[in-house]
Amino acid sequence: MYEIPWIDCGTPPSLTNGDRTFHNTTVNSTAEYTCNPGYYINGMSTISCRDTGIWDALAANCTIKSKMYLKKSFVLKVLFRAVTEICVVMFEFRYKIHPFYDRTINANLNPDCHSPPDLRNGYSTVSTTTYNSTAIYTCSSGYDMHGPNSIRCLATGDWDKLQAKCNIKG
Repeated sequence: MYEIPWIDCGTPPSLTNGDRTFHNTTVNSTAEYTCNPGYYINGMSTISCRDTGIWDALAANCTIKSKMYLKKSFVLKVLFRAVTEICVVMFEFRYKIHPFYDRTINANLNPDCHSPPDLRNGYSTVSTTTYNSTAIYTCSSGYDMHGPNSIRCLATGDWDKLQAKCNIKG
């Protein structure tokens, strides 16, 4: 093959939902095309720079693999982002907002608050004690509830502050 270095085809054409790789833009140079994740290439994936100074016509396109693939990919990205946000929030709480916390990083993304605090003249009902669980309080017979009757397990592994009180009926 011969090369005519003074003939330049310029930048090869772009591919929607894909990318191109090329090292030169002179005669006999090639450009190779690939598709973004979730797409597959349809047609020829390589074009050449001709001695006319024009690239071969791009006879490829990127076709979506399936809607299910994109949904799974989107869900995974959202899930990853949510987990990242939880980690950032926990880190900021431990290191910035509450500096007296021990300096060990809590790698547990589902902390356990253990048993909820006791309520004088009442009791709590709780099915789980992990992050975002709810403890519901009820006053014993002869007592009335004053204040919120539930608390939540926080990402720190502590329960919300119990504000409920059971006062004698009267």
